Amino acid sequence: MKVLFLGLLLSATSVWATNLDMNPGLWSIKMDINHKGKAVNFNAEMEKAMKSMSAEQKAQMKAMMKSAMGGAETQACYTKEMLNPKSFMNNQEQENCKPTIIKNTSTEVQASFKCNNGATGTAKWTITDKSSFEGIVDMTSNKGEKSKISYTGKFINADCGDLKPAK
Repeated sequence: MKVLFLGLLLSATSVWATNLDMNPGLWSIKMDINHKGKAVNFNAEMEKAMKSMSAEQKAQMKAMMKSAMGGAETQACYTKEMLNPKSFMNNQEQENCKPTIIKNTSTEVQASFKCNNGATGTAKWTITDKSSFEGIVDMTSNKGEKSKISYTGKFINADCGDLKPAK
């Protein structure tokens, strides 16, 4: 399940960091997660993953988590700086995954990735307009386990309020 969490981070950090034509600010992201052919309870898996995080990371992750029917919904704060491709590459290196951008336009990004633990995958993000996006991440763990994350994002507000941008 660690690879699923890693894929989630990859999808969450990648979508806004590739110079896509979207609004910076507060976003709501809804995800449907499937692992080995079964729907995943996002909140339960996040609680497991947070056991190894620092107190600060746990607090930030808990602030982003909300339950939703059929999947999970989180909120994220995206700054203008996060729209820079250099920020994107730095985030991916921190996750021990090497992304390869296949297509990068103002409305679509396609990428493949390979992680140090042997996990691989592909991702596609489509900006439908400055206030919404959708995407899918397909990945395979080093054990051959397949996971898929489908997600949509909706812009809420230019002001993120108390929610801090992900680092």
